[in-house]
Amino acid sequence: MQSDSEFDSQPLEHWDEQETESLVAFYTQNHRQDAFLEFLVAASSVASTQSAVTWLLKHSLEQGHEIGVELRKNLFKNLRKLSTWPAKLHLLQCLQWLDIPARNKKQIEHFGRSCLQDENKYVCTWALTALHRLAHFHEEYSAEVTELLVDARDNGASASIRARARQLLKQQMTKLK
Repeated sequence: MQSDSEFDSQPLEHWDEQETESLVAFYTQNHRQDAFLEFLVAASSVASTQSAVTWLLKHSLEQGHEIGVELRKNLFKNLRKLSTWPAKLHLLQCLQWLDIPARNKKQIEHFGRSCLQDENKYVCTWALTALHRLAHFHEEYSAEVTELLVDARDNGASASIRARARQLLKQQMTKLK
């Protein structure tokens, strides 16, 4: 088994947050290793690698990998350590593939709310989706998230935020029927 330190993180430390060829190559070279997802989750708390690592986590989930309960718990612990907008965005996007257990709902709530205040409109837009997903798993958030979505639909700072709020409200209405 390969240890976390045996993964060459140099390409991750020097990622320009735009080209993805080097990340796909890193994924292709390493994704079959037993400790790959553990490495990504651990490295998500490191400022120099978190943008690249969270992209790789999202890519892994898109490819059908699953993050187990313990790893998910560790990943959710790392949310407060995310410092770059790409890392926040990638983790918000990852939530569409992850269950949100009761023990992690406060972490997701705090992360989603803090991301709503982010300067990056994409992070704000995906924060709405994260809070909507939280309400999907935990009914006690439904009324508050609906109010938040209505406000974002009517007063959102950008067209993308208003459009996402409309889309999520429409999903809620379909679910209620």
